[in-house]
Amino acid sequence: MILLDLTIHKLFSTRADLHRTVYMHPKVKAIELMVVDALIKANDHLQIASYINEPAQYWMLDDTIIKRIETSTHQDLEESRNLIRRIRRRDIYQNSDAHSNEEDVIVTNVKINLTSGRNNPLDRIMIAKPELVKAASEAFENFQMKTYGKKTQVHATPEKKKRLSYY
Repeated sequence: MILLDLTIHKLFSTRADLHRTVYMHPKVKAIELMVVDALIKANDHLQIASYINEPAQYWMLDDTIIKRIETSTHQDLEESRNLIRRIRRRDIYQNSDAHSNEEDVIVTNVKINLTSGRNNPLDRIMIAKPELVKAASEAFENFQMKTYGKKTQVHATPEKKKRLSYY
């Protein structure tokens, strides 16, 4: 049981670390924003937004749309095609400088944590044997003390919740 707690905690911790170091990396975000801009500019011609209300079409909306834009010769897709080509050449959006215009600046505000705010990810785990709940909680708290020198939980799981949610 202790191993399960540690594994689950590591899963959430790794997920948060990946968001901080990879998914939110400025270059990754720049490419993401360029793809969004390319799709927005292509929407009038390709009617991408209309797929949202048509599940039979929406599920087919995948990365192939980027190749479709890139290989098209249609004049209406020129701006989108140029953005995709810039991505391929790694000529991506740059961090702003003091001379940027307001409309040229994109700000993203992201908060990354283990789960929902400061909640303990182990609070949402199902335990088949209710008699193990206390032992699992204590094991996790011991792990936190050993690893971080403190309990990182805001508060303990209420007794009523322990009785109801771990069956």
